[in-house]
Amino acid sequence: MTRMVAETDQLPRRFAARKRPIPAFLGSHEHGKPEPPYPPHCERGSGEDEFVPDRRWLEGEPHVTLIRKDCITGFVGAIADGRSRFVDWVTEYSLAPLLVVGICADICVRYLVLTLLSARNHKMMSGLVDYFVYEAACATDDLSREATKTWVWHPH
Repeated sequence: MTRMVAETDQLPRRFAARKRPIPAFLGSHEHGKPEPPYPPHCERGSGEDEFVPDRRWLEGEPHVTLIRKDCITGFVGAIADGRSRFVDWVTEYSLAPLLVVGICADICVRYLVLTLLSARNHKMMSGLVDYFVYEAACATDDLSREATKTWVWHPH
């Protein structure tokens, strides 16, 4: 986790210094909308829907596009008015390769790259040729099976 924290600070700083575009996803989930088997997280207004203090510099960086997502995948969670802000971002910058990093590699990162693969193969993302996951800048929660037994899902 320590390595990921350092890399997710250094990497965007290097990109910003080179004036490279950076998307920054922020989980901004609707309160009470379940995503089983995961517990509620990053709900709007909870504080979890904001950058941690060490990453708040991203909010004022001119090369960063903040993308709020309302579900575990940034691709779908960034859809508003029938358009994906993420797809529009990739298209706007004509990105062929894309570098993906983030916390919750087994959830958010995985779902984003799987959707990117499908979108690329269906020619939904003009120009996207490939994407890479930078392992050193990824991490995940380290929860025991016992800890997850406390998660409760109440379907509506």
